[in-house]
Formats: sequence, structure tokens, C-alpha cells
Amino acid sequence: WSIEAGEGIEAGEGIEAGWSIKVGESIKAGAGIEAGESIEAGWSIKVGEGIEAGESIEAGAGIEVGESIKAGAGIEAGLSISCKSSLRFNYSLFAGVATWRDINSASKEIICGKLEGGTVCYGDVTETGLPEDVKPETISIGGTYYEVTEELKSVLNNLKEARNGE
Repeated sequence: WSIEAGEGIEAGEGIEAGWSIKVGESIKAGAGIEAGESIEAGWSIKVGEGIEAGESIEAGAGIEVGESIKAGAGIEAGLSISCKSSLRFNYSLFAGVATWRDINSASKEIICGKLEGGTVCYGDVTETGLPEDVKPETISIGGTYYEVTEELKSVLNNLKEARNGE
């Protein structure tokens, strides 16, 4: 089974298809995106967690992922590609191949924790290190140290907004 939309798809959680996901505009998911074959967006792909395709991932503009990107074959983006964890693919990767605008160095950035496999045919790679290599941010409350997670940040932001709204 496949998912196809003439415009965009937005999901608060994840998006999954046994075969392919094809969208005329953008794909946005709070969690992950997974397709047995391909993921294709006419514009951009933005995912809070990971993205995985059995074959290819394509976006007319950029690809921005909170965790890892994995493609069984290749990846193509009209603009930049970024993820905080690993960027895995088996064959070719192209970033910044848009024909609808001038391409500058920022347009062809590939920023990831670690590049694994395949050949970067076009784009400039910056590896930032895997998240597990980075020490977590901590805060001290009453002499006890706590790791600052995304969940904790969300709770603190909600408390701050509630306080400001009163």
C-alpha cells in the first residue's frame, strides 16, 4: 500500500507506508516516516525523528530530520540535507541540485552526525558527531543533576507559557 497526496501531508506522529509515499508539496511528521520503497516530496521533508526508505528519498527542496536518515539506494534534495544522527545510503547522494534557483554553499550543505556508506556526488558534508558522542546538557535542582531532554524542555516551556498567560 502507498500514500499519495497532490498537496502536503502533515502528521503529529509518524507516517508509514508499505510501498511508497509521494506528495506534491511537503511532508511533515512529528515522529518518523517509513516507506518500504520510496519517499518523494515535490517540496520539503521535515521529520522530528527518523526517516527510512527501502530505496530512495527525494525532495524538491530540503530534507530536515531530527534523528537519522536511511535509504536503501540513494538520496536527492534540491537544497540542503540535515540530521542529528547517522545519514545512511548505499549508492548516491545529491544535495543542492535545485534548478529553480541559484545554488550557494548553504544550499548544498549536508550536515549529519555521521555519514555512512554510499558516495556523495554533489554537496558539502559536515559531520558533527553522533548524539551519543555528545555529553547531555544537565541542570541542577536542589543539588541533584538532571539530564535536559526534549520532553523536559517541552514541560518547562509549557510551564513558562502558563505562567505568562496568568
